Amino acid sequence: MNCSRDISAAQLKREEGILWAILIAALGVRLAYLYQAVDTPLFDVLLIDSEFYDRRARAIVAGDWLGDQPFFMNPFYSYFLAVIYVLLGAEYWWVGLVQAVLGTGSCYLIYALGRKLWSAQIGLLAAGMAAIYQPYVFYDGALLTAAPITFLNLAALYCLTHAQGAARWLWGAGLLLGVSATARPMVLLFVAAVAGWFVAQGGRRGWRQWGLVAVGCGLVVGAVACRNYLVGGEWLLTTSSAGMNFYVGNHPEANGIYAQVDFLSSAEPDLEREAFIREAEARTGRELTPAQASRYWLVAGLRFAVENPLAYLALQGRKLYMFWNGVEAQNNLSLYLARDFVPLLRWCILGWGLVAPLAVVGWATSRRSSLLDLYLASYLAACLLFFTSSEYRLPVVPVILLYAACWLANAAAWATGGSHRRLLGSCLLVVLVALPINYRDAGAERLTCKRVDYYNFGTLYQRRGDWAEAESMFRKALRIDPSFAPAASGLAAVLAQQEGGDSDIQRGLEFFGAGEYEAAIAAFSRAQPSPGLHNNLGLCYYRLGQWSEAAAHFHKALALDTSYARAHFNLGLVYAKQGDDQAAADAFAQALELDPNHAQTHYRRGEVLLRLGRPGAAEAHWAFLHARNPDDARLQTKIDSMMQANP
Repeated sequence: MNCSRDISAAQLKREEGILWAILIAALGVRLAYLYQAVDTPLFDVLLIDSEFYDRRARAIVAGDWLGDQPFFMNPFYSYFLAVIYVLLGAEYWWVGLVQAVLGTGSCYLIYALGRKLWSAQIGLLAAGMAAIYQPYVFYDGALLTAAPITFLNLAALYCLTHAQGAARWLWGAGLLLGVSATARPMVLLFVAAVAGWFVAQGGRRGWRQWGLVAVGCGLVVGAVACRNYLVGGEWLLTTSSAGMNFYVGNHPEANGIYAQVDFLSSAEPDLEREAFIREAEARTGRELTPAQASRYWLVAGLRFAVENPLAYLALQGRKLYMFWNGVEAQNNLSLYLARDFVPLLRWCILGWGLVAPLAVVGWATSRRSSLLDLYLASYLAACLLFFTSSEYRLPVVPVILLYAACWLANAAAWATGGSHRRLLGSCLLVVLVALPINYRDAGAERLTCKRVDYYNFGTLYQRRGDWAEAESMFRKALRIDPSFAPAASGLAAVLAQQEGGDSDIQRGLEFFGAGEYEAAIAAFSRAQPSPGLHNNLGLCYYRLGQWSEAAAHFHKALALDTSYARAHFNLGLVYAKQGDDQAAADAFAQALELDPNHAQTHYRRGEVLLRLGRPGAAEAHWAFLHARNPDDARLQTKIDSMMQANP
């Protein structure tokens, strides 16, 4: 009896020692990441959502804690940052430190779930993998919602697995899920679906238990909805962006991940909100509130699904592929970009492509948790409903790690127990599952190439007036893809600024905007030559009707930068004015090679091809435009009139 108790105490002490080692390692890895990242662009400038959250947090600290319009972005993270700024200081390092602690806490909760649902061995294995899981280390150091959401959801799952009908645990789970929903509402699908789990566990008593969870969640979400009504006069559950996000994931050009729709000039939240509302108003012909605009885009996305069932089914397949694929599809900061600046990430090789195959086979060959299965299925359903991204699937990684740990524990048992044939068969199955998970088609591979990420950072530095850093970022983008026109244009503008022609260029642009083209030419002529400068001079001569001079400057721009898509387009306009439609068609074709989605180029090339007697080729360009703008009656009228004039 005493011997058994001594063995149990020794095992518990050994387990605690391993757990502490894992947690210390998890915190150490995250602090090392912060140390390497803090003096890099990852912390120097904030991108898209991070910039919004930071700006809103500073406004909250300054006293604007309520805001003056319904939330467009999920509100939790801005208030989370504001608390850190007040208590510790408005430095990004402090945010990273707090999130490093949360990430370490998530490792502990993964251990606790594994121990409760399976064994201490599985809990320790899963926590150990979480400590060095590359996307966790990255997101725990990013000013994004991923780290708090993962911690909140794990804490809620911990409460649910330990509740045993106790009201305080169920209330706690509901409150945690409610807070998580204010960071990203996808978890509400799980809150609804878990009712079935409660009923399956306890019958009618299960309904009462789920009610406590639902009420706890509803108190938090309801408070946000009341705030939205108070400041905006409309009932919105958490934000006014649900319909827009649904449309982004469900329209004719959707590709399963976040991608800007054609009428968006920027993914920055404030501009995105305005663009979606403005476009909805243009299509409906009336002013819309944020809630009405959201409903419009929701209906537009549903209409696409109903009217194009085969295309919608194919899109769902694409989302499913991207959800299970090893690529980390960013919709903000890129993990692949971060690896260029933080060497530690390159050493943390554990990622989705390694653990997901283990998890799939572990799930198939081990005892399963219906609660965790339901949680994973709910997040998968949410991604299929909207779109897939690395951040959106990150909350299910704990489930993946736990099932991967199940497989590792089974494999160890088979190896030590002499079941070598079973071990070999299971290993072969892991390899077979790993092949599709790690296969990258062209679309998935593009997400790893980083050209857009460097361009985005170049734009941020350019906006800040840091010309040297902007030039460095644009050049890195062009080294990845020399034909990337936006980076080439950005580089040209930055070089013009660095060469001292900034005041002359600024005056030239002001004259151009006022229609004083000769004065603009005089100002531009005093600046240092660059592709952008010659393009501007060409446009001035074009507006003056001096076609030869305009063409000469567009040629000079292209001599300096052959990948300058806008100069090719403008040269095509000149050729069209000179009556050389074939040369115009060729110039427009070159512009489209560099910028395939430029709408004006498609339209103009369609015009000249029609004049050249090639209506079929012209219609192909207009079909592209019509597919992107199906409700644009003016576009269709123009196309019809040209076709009638050139039968």
